[in-house]
Amino acid sequence: MNPEGDSLEKRYQPIKAWTVAIVITLASVAFAINMFKVPAAMVQISAAFELDAISAGMLMNAVGIVSFILSIPSGMVMQRFGARRLFIILFAVNILGTSLGAASITFAPSFPMLVVSRVLEGFAYGLIGTTTTAFISAWFPIERRGLPNSIGTLNVAFGQLIILTSATFIVPQVVVEAPTFDFVNVWYFSLVALILLFILGLIFLKMPPPEESFLVGHDELPLAVTTPAISAAPAVLAPTAAPDPAAPGAVTAPDPTAPGAVAAPDPADSGAVTPKKPSMIEGFKAPAIWLMFVLFFSFGVSTSAFGIYYPEYLQNGLGLSFVKANLLTSVCTVALMIGGFVGGLVLRRIAPRKRALYLLCVCVPMPLLGFIMFNLPSADFALPFLIAYGLISQIFPGVVLTMAPEASRHYSTLGITMGVLMLGINLSGVLGVTVASIFIVNGGYTSVTIPNTLFALVGLLAAIGLVFAMRRRWAQIDATGEDIE
Repeated sequence: MNPEGDSLEKRYQPIKAWTVAIVITLASVAFAINMFKVPAAMVQISAAFELDAISAGMLMNAVGIVSFILSIPSGMVMQRFGARRLFIILFAVNILGTSLGAASITFAPSFPMLVVSRVLEGFAYGLIGTTTTAFISAWFPIERRGLPNSIGTLNVAFGQLIILTSATFIVPQVVVEAPTFDFVNVWYFSLVALILLFILGLIFLKMPPPEESFLVGHDELPLAVTTPAISAAPAVLAPTAAPDPAAPGAVTAPDPTAPGAVAAPDPADSGAVTPKKPSMIEGFKAPAIWLMFVLFFSFGVSTSAFGIYYPEYLQNGLGLSFVKANLLTSVCTVALMIGGFVGGLVLRRIAPRKRALYLLCVCVPMPLLGFIMFNLPSADFALPFLIAYGLISQIFPGVVLTMAPEASRHYSTLGITMGVLMLGINLSGVLGVTVASIFIVNGGYTSVTIPNTLFALVGLLAAIGLVFAMRRRWAQIDATGEDIE
């Protein structure tokens, strides 16, 4: 039995923790609604502004470029000022950008101003994931983070479902002879969602006090996961010497003069109780987080065409109507939610040190999905593919985010880790949209199969490497309880 581990479990407050997890997830959903309002009305936007695929892609590229540039700085800002302050800044900027976009469509239609508004939205969208993982990791112990993290990654799925379904009612069918700007309705819809969730966030989103937080340093990590190095300590130390009853640390530490005293830090030594935390620069030196970066980047590029062009592909490539294409994409979104939730339940039952193997199993079918995505022989295959894609592809982000704190050099450098992961996600957004647009313009939808498959294979290789990197990382934790070179 591990009394320290039991005390950590008692520190867990499920009602407060799940309230924070639900609110931060809903806030991320509002950001996703705002992000994917463009694909939901891409045909109408292209007709109204007379855009080709590359020009229309700028509305998504603008988001990706800004998010990419600010990925690492966002991690440093969060590490310095905290998740709540960053949350407030991101929401304020997002609301400003959406308001500007709605005004640039309603009062004086201007595509350049619409792109500028997307730049502001990109500042917010690309960085919200940094705060989400920080909130969840602070409120949940390591064994319980899998499910809330997996549910948190469903923000895009929920956001797409809401905006794509709503678009079928609030965006009129495009009329080529006389295109209108009524697609602005999705901007107003997004703005309302942002304001409501901003208010909820201000009320409920707070980081726990230090004595209740589960992000206090790697010195507590072995206690939280009951590693052999800690749980075996009493059995090793007990025969060597009896504790001095008069000593302040007699309950938990042996006599300092005993042979086994090296294994148990002296409580009077402040350096032993509070290990020196690595600097921000040290946070970049964790090998596992760079493999996670490659994984997020590769799978992000291989799937970015789906998130942006698939409703358009279903319409122009397979001949489906606007309504049916959006409804089919919504079916995929439901499958994404089911897959992410079930994947989170499975993740909760997997020991922390086995999660990298679970991630590898999930990544194995991704290259095949990338190959099939824009190669459907007919519209009859759209539904089964969308269901399969949804059930499988949503699992891996939750696994990676759950592993992120332990992959870090130290819990104090989690902001750097999340900045690196956001860098991979946002860089894939920039490159993925550009690559997909170029291939579609020059070779049609099926040509996107080439980057989809190749980048998915790179992601699979990164998942294999991550298995070995995390195995080494856990060996370090078992041996020392903190990071080593």
